[in-house]
Amino acid sequence: MTEDVNLRRVPRQTRGQQRVSKILSAAAELFAEIGYDAATTNAIAARAETSIGSLYQFITNKDAILEALSNQYKAELAELFSSLSPNPNSSVEMMFGQIVDTVAAFYAARPGFQVVFYGSSADDELAEAADVLYQTIIASIDGLIDFYMPGLEPTRRTLSALVSVKAVKSL
Repeated sequence: MTEDVNLRRVPRQTRGQQRVSKILSAAAELFAEIGYDAATTNAIAARAETSIGSLYQFITNKDAILEALSNQYKAELAELFSSLSPNPNSSVEMMFGQIVDTVAAFYAARPGFQVVFYGSSADDELAEAADVLYQTIIASIDGLIDFYMPGLEPTRRTLSALVSVKAVKSL
């Protein structure tokens, strides 16, 4: 659970932290199964096996749940990309292969991520959450490209990162 999300009340005890984590997991599952628009806080609470009152004790509404999930995914992505340490003995092709494999495993383990990341431009909350994740991924790939191709002009490097993300999104 991330600390930078605007929770109604930040859980201090382990039990409360586990409850919020369970609510976010339930929301991710529901968003993946039926979509963000169709999911309700009542359905999320039921899936999390908690009361709606417990949900509202910590989280103000469905948009706050989306924001919390987005922040959680952003933190997990930052950790994931920091674990992809550049290796001076490997090629840029090997690095991109490692990125694709790692991101594919991340997607597979988090079906709710796809709903948030691919978002919907018609839904402002989803579009905003998707953009935050998108910029995080692009910045991480940009940094890896800079390591492997230090002479590449910054605008071309960023464009390469952008094209890479677009290619993975289209798979």
